[in-house]
Amino acid sequence: MRGLCFRLGTHQYPTIILFMPRLWVVSALVLAGWFIVLGSESSHAAEKAEVTVLVPDVLTSPGREVRLRARVVQQGLLGPVGVGGEHVEFIVQGQTVGTVMTGGDGWAYLAFAPRMRGNHTLTARVLESPRVKANEGTGLLASWERRKPILLVDLRATLRTRARPIPPLVPGMPSLVTLALGEPDPDAVAELEKLGKFYYNLMYIVPAESVTVLDLQQWLRQHQFPPGIPRIVEKGAEGLKAFLSQLKQEGWEHVGAGIGLTKDFAHALVSQRIRTIVLGDPDEREGYPRRTVIVENWKSVRKHL
Repeated sequence: MRGLCFRLGTHQYPTIILFMPRLWVVSALVLAGWFIVLGSESSHAAEKAEVTVLVPDVLTSPGREVRLRARVVQQGLLGPVGVGGEHVEFIVQGQTVGTVMTGGDGWAYLAFAPRMRGNHTLTARVLESPRVKANEGTGLLASWERRKPILLVDLRATLRTRARPIPPLVPGMPSLVTLALGEPDPDAVAELEKLGKFYYNLMYIVPAESVTVLDLQQWLRQHQFPPGIPRIVEKGAEGLKAFLSQLKQEGWEHVGAGIGLTKDFAHALVSQRIRTIVLGDPDEREGYPRRTVIVENWKSVRKHL
């Protein structure tokens, strides 16, 4: 045992005692490392991504199947990025109609046929998971009877002031924020509320610019417009004629009237024998088709419809 002992005075001690302080230090370092690793893993597990749920408005008729859509995205370095593998619950008028999983691009789809007519609130809710926090978005499920006339509204005619649209940060990529389209005339909102409630289904259009349909949805709701379907059309009379032709192909042939701002709008609608109202100066009719009704303000619109 002499090789394993050392002498201190008149006493002998095991050599292992010399190494005990070092063993305590090593043990402490190992334990500290484990705590750091476990703490890091726990913190990482607790961090869930903030996501946004985008819900495009949908147009159909009672009993006709349509595809509900929602996209789950999170903000990336270059803009919104789809989040795949998450469960999305679709809710119509407060009733769950199905749950599906998002694809790699973040989109979720569900086939659904509404039974009742009307403008129904469509909600898409991404469920909480180990990766993302729960969140939801809303859209419109428009279940319209085809015999009820559509009122086509050029949103430029509703504006009190006109602002230039804000371009996306990355060209070609839609923005998640509402674009500044301008401030609407309160009279326009009030008159459309009455027209949409009693007489027409409302369809809002704007010419193709650096704005998306989802931007239009947000803008319409922000300014409390009555429910309606937003659409983007190509510029000019020919673009509007092509849009009207597309509506007919989709089975929406009863466009009863239109409210616009430009001569192109008037020419396109009058050529299709659609009742046309333009906001402008009634004394300046040059260049307008003969059947165009020109009114000075929104309070004069309803008497011509």
